[in-house]
Amino acid sequence: MNGKIALLHNLTDTQVKVGGPVHDTNPTRYNFSPRVGIVWDPFGTGKTSIRASGGIFDSLPLLWIYDTPLSRSLPYFLQGVTTAPPAGSFPTSAYPLLKVTNLRTAFVDVTPKRAYSPKWNFSIQRELRGWLGEVGYTGSRGIHLPLVERNMNTVQPVKTATGWIIPANTPVLNPNFSTINTTNTWNADSSYHALQSSLKRTLGKGAQVNVSYTWSKSIDDGSSTASTAATSGYSTAVGVISPLYPGLNRGLSDFDIRHNFVFNFIWETPALKALPALPRAVLAKWQFGSIFRAQTGTPFSAVLNNDQAGSRTDTTGASLGQRPNLIAGPGCETLTRSDPRNYIKTECMGFPAPGVFGNLGRNTLTGPGTQNVDFSLFRNLRFTERIGGQFRLELFNALNHTNFSAPNFIIFDRQGKVTAATGIITSTSTESRRIQLGMKLNF
Repeated sequence: MNGKIALLHNLTDTQVKVGGPVHDTNPTRYNFSPRVGIVWDPFGTGKTSIRASGGIFDSLPLLWIYDTPLSRSLPYFLQGVTTAPPAGSFPTSAYPLLKVTNLRTAFVDVTPKRAYSPKWNFSIQRELRGWLGEVGYTGSRGIHLPLVERNMNTVQPVKTATGWIIPANTPVLNPNFSTINTTNTWNADSSYHALQSSLKRTLGKGAQVNVSYTWSKSIDDGSSTASTAATSGYSTAVGVISPLYPGLNRGLSDFDIRHNFVFNFIWETPALKALPALPRAVLAKWQFGSIFRAQTGTPFSAVLNNDQAGSRTDTTGASLGQRPNLIAGPGCETLTRSDPRNYIKTECMGFPAPGVFGNLGRNTLTGPGTQNVDFSLFRNLRFTERIGGQFRLELFNALNHTNFSAPNFIIFDRQGKVTAATGIITSTSTESRRIQLGMKLNF
């Protein structure tokens, strides 16, 4: 309203543009998002159905653009870094040392590309002798998706015959400023494909069974909705090593689960009318239920703790995102082992030379899988026509199975030595066995 917006409209601009608007035009005005679906009973018996559908879905830019970096730009916001100030200059005499090249600013793409995702699926469902089975395929593609990044003002890499490097003494993208914060760039891509199957039946006499299995693969250039792992929603998220080259970060999605199997059942004991009243009241109408879930682990990346390539980003550790080299050889076909005290095969990884990005891809390691059984026992009670209740016994992780989280995945320190904590698992992904009792009164 008051023109107090100051942004770079291009990453290489020498000065910020003071005053709005943020956007030249509304980039979503002509979004066209058709959807189509069909259901077909090929035999006309009501026992077989074939379904197919597809559509285009948009990721609207509004929530991505108006984020905190929008308000963190000079001249209305001043924050900078200077190193080795003269002795005794802090605090008052140090401020003049913060020139424009030491200060952070912000960039927002005034003409963002349309971020959208085509989705499609096909399935066949068949009922046979009381069983209902279904098998299908589903897929999606993400195009021009937002790629969240903290600092765009890094040194740009160069592709050579041996890999990606940063030549010595190469300046940052825009030497006129220090950090260039942004909400995102619109250059990320994703894909997802899955085989989904299920089988279920109400068996009669109070029993029901459901089985489902999914085999899937999800790939993207970045899964995070924030610039650091701590705020991204994924504990194994790593930074984008070069935001203008998203292909360097392409790999399995942080949430990729290759195999997922779920089995559940409910069984109610019969009325037992042939028994006398007291045994019937004790034994009849109990409901037993259980859910068993088994799935493979989610992927994670092995990363360095320093800016070995010299990209001059302002993050460290996992948020830096730089990775080691892969050392191919016997035993390195997989990069993990089952030992929670030594989960990562660090002997299969090498410390890159200065100015070189390691060749190990993002999310090339897989964390431990998960197996879990939950159990419930409950009974509905009727005291009078108007007063009833329910007794419940529930066990979560009933077998008390230990499901490990991902290990510490920072491999090398700044000197290229394997850290003492590397590959050690220190937490679990599920709680230990928990039992709870409950009594409910209805009136």
